[in-house]
Amino acid sequence: MVFSMVDGLTNNKMTVVNEDIFDYLIQYGPSKFPVDDSYTKEQADKLKHKASYVVAGIFDNNTRTETELHQKSGIFLDYDDLDLMVTVFQAKIKEALSNVSFICYPTIKNNLFGLRYRLFIPTDRPFIEDENKRLIQNVVNKIGLPCDWC
Repeated sequence: MVFSMVDGLTNNKMTVVNEDIFDYLIQYGPSKFPVDDSYTKEQADKLKHKASYVVAGIFDNNTRTETELHQKSGIFLDYDDLDLMVTVFQAKIKEALSNVSFICYPTIKNNLFGLRYRLFIPTDRPFIEDENKRLIQNVVNKIGLPCDWC
């Protein structure tokens, strides 16, 4: 499966990686950011803009925009500011996705501004934009927790 790496949140140019995204994410050693309780939301956002991101899709011209998106090859969901203990959150995800491979990991601002996790679910085939909303809504409904999705 081909996927792309993006350097920084606001950078639209991507580097294509010809590996299985799931295997890549399992082995990925994320950058470490020195964040503590004294950080303001603005300071944490600056770090967020410097991080690398994975984009599970095929884009024309290696450019991350809605108009250049050709296919997606996985689902990313962002869970932010949930009023749950992390153990309850993790149990809910594991129960809802018991028959599905997934990776769930904390984001840069986790515990600074509430529970903040990102969930990745690889798909068995690439899908097009017309399928995107229905597929994601089905997963969100199955899990039963409010989230943002990419």
